[in-house]
Amino acid sequence: MLLFRFAALTLAAAVLFPLATPAFADDSDDHQHMLEEHAAAKQQHAAWLAKAEKMKVDHRKALAAMARLEAEILDHEAELEEQISKIRVHEMLIEAHESSIAAHEAGDDVDHEKLSKQHQQIHRQHEQMEKGMSATTDDHADLIGQLMKFLKNHTKKFHAHGSGE
Repeated sequence: MLLFRFAALTLAAAVLFPLATPAFADDSDDHQHMLEEHAAAKQQHAAWLAKAEKMKVDHRKALAAMARLEAEILDHEAELEEQISKIRVHEMLIEAHESSIAAHEAGDDVDHEKLSKQHQQIHRQHEQMEKGMSATTDDHADLIGQLMKFLKNHTKKFHAHGSGE
C-alpha cells in the first residue's frame, strides 16, 4: 500500500510539476518569429478596425443623404399632385369653354369677344403647364434614371464580393 501511495504521489508530481526541459536556441528564434507575426497581425487588425469604423461613419452619412433625397422625392411627389390638380381644373375650364362655344354657335347670347379672351387665358395657362411638365419630366427622368443605374451597378458589385465572411 505504501508503494501504491508513492507511485500515486510520483505520478501527481510529474503531472503537476513537470521537469523543466532545456530551451534550445532555435526555440527562442521560433518564439521571436511568432511574436513578430502576432505584432504584425495586431497592426493589421488596428488598420482594419480603423477602416471599418470609417466605413460605418460613411454609411451614416450616406443614409442621411438618402433621407434628404427621399424628402426631396416626397416633395416632388407633392408637386406632381399639385400639377395633376391643375391639369384637372384646366380640363374642366376647357370643357366649360367648349360648352360656351357650342352655346354661342347655337345662337345663345354668348359674347364672342368674351369667348376669345377666355380661350387666350386658357391657352396661356396651358403653355405654363406645358413648361412646368417639361421641366418636371426631364428632372424626373434624370433623377430616377441615375438612382436606378446606381442601384443596379452597386448591387452587382456588392454581391460580387460576398458578405465578407
